[in-house]
Amino acid sequence: MYDNDLKPPSFVQGVPRLGSDLSALAKLIAPNHPPRRVIHADNILITLYGFGDASGDGFGSTMLTPSGLWYRYGLWGRDLSRQSLNYREMRNLVDLVALEL
Repeated sequence: MYDNDLKPPSFVQGVPRLGSDLSALAKLIAPNHPPRRVIHADNILITLYGFGDASGDGFGSTMLTPSGLWYRYGLWGRDLSRQSLNYREMRNLVDLVALEL
């Protein structure tokens, strides 16, 4: 139950790793612009449109790329049907992109 008369504490005790966490956070937010990284990629994929759904017993996804329309659909196996919805949605996307590579 929430008590409107309850005020937050003025001071709290930090945990031992607080200093290193604050230092890491300061490094992450220090640059005004995201740093550029040179990456060598074997393949570059440009997705113009994609759709996917893996919320039920099955899955389906489409992706329009410069090389054509890719799609996949089916039913989850017993092992993957027990995974979380977030896992199945991500797996659906990763498996579709892997077709293009």
